[in-house]
Amino acid sequence: MGTLIYFAKQLGLDVTVFLELESKGGRSNTFDRDELNRVVGGIRVVPFAIEEDIVLALKAAGIVKVIGQDMPHHFPVLCKTRTVQTYSVSVFIDTLHYAWRVREGVERKALPDKIYFPCRYIENKFFDIGSFDRAEVNYATLGSPLLDHVLFVKGEPRAKSVVFIVPPPKMISWQLRRHVKHLFRYLKRHGYTIIVKDRPKTPLLSSLKVYCDEVFSSEKLLPYASLELIYSSKYHICGYSTSIFEARFLNKPTLNLGVNLSKASMPNFVNNYDLVSLYESATCHTAGKDLINEFEALREEASNGFVENERFIRPNSQPTMTDNASIRILRDICG
Repeated sequence: MGTLIYFAKQLGLDVTVFLELESKGGRSNTFDRDELNRVVGGIRVVPFAIEEDIVLALKAAGIVKVIGQDMPHHFPVLCKTRTVQTYSVSVFIDTLHYAWRVREGVERKALPDKIYFPCRYIENKFFDIGSFDRAEVNYATLGSPLLDHVLFVKGEPRAKSVVFIVPPPKMISWQLRRHVKHLFRYLKRHGYTIIVKDRPKTPLLSSLKVYCDEVFSSEKLLPYASLELIYSSKYHICGYSTSIFEARFLNKPTLNLGVNLSKASMPNFVNNYDLVSLYESATCHTAGKDLINEFEALREEASNGFVENERFIRPNSQPTMTDNASIRILRDICG
């Protein structure tokens, strides 16, 4: 939401930010309050505990347009409230998870007034899953506000550096932990800086901490923490993470760890959503062992393969301060 808030202010829109105090999993919001004040200074911030609180606050304030991330999943009550217009910003694979849950009967359909897809790739996958017909969904594919965060990143990438976006520990087998440890030792011997982005629900394994130079656990509104760290690094390591889209946008070679997907919240989603090409290509190698050899092979192969990334990020491949996904979405909503 950071870039949407920023550009809404630039466009002179009257903005209210609703801030969830706790996630549905019971974890406290990890945003630094000073950071929040820096980005949303001068904007009314309304904390809420449950979704119904937003409905009451909107009615009291006379607000009729609401925008949020993957609203059918996160805010189904709002999507069914006819007194407001709801606009959902799709965040890559998270949106596909929702479509699959509807297909499997885990969640009900709760269509917002409009869905904004980040790229044609995700748009097509969403409808391919089979939960929704194009005729029943009001949608547009205008790019991802997440990628607009590159406009606020400062400095240059570090030449010999790797960023590790930490997967859930339960998905990392003991064999894979051993292989990752060997890779990190190798990287340190060859002078690489190892940067880590974890979260309270996906903490860095204690056995790997000794090899890591920098660990970031808090989120940022502007620029988005993961994108900033991926931008600042030469190589990207993850375990079937949505951060692959940021890496493809920034043309960062990715070593994708072959974690145990049966332990994921949506098991086997790579095959179910037909995402194999996203995680296995010239610029993204997937491996569960021989990580050192895979890393070296990736370094040699990736330099010639970045052209393939365009199909995963269009139409927001080159955002500017006057033409980007955030501005396009806001203008579409407000006219």
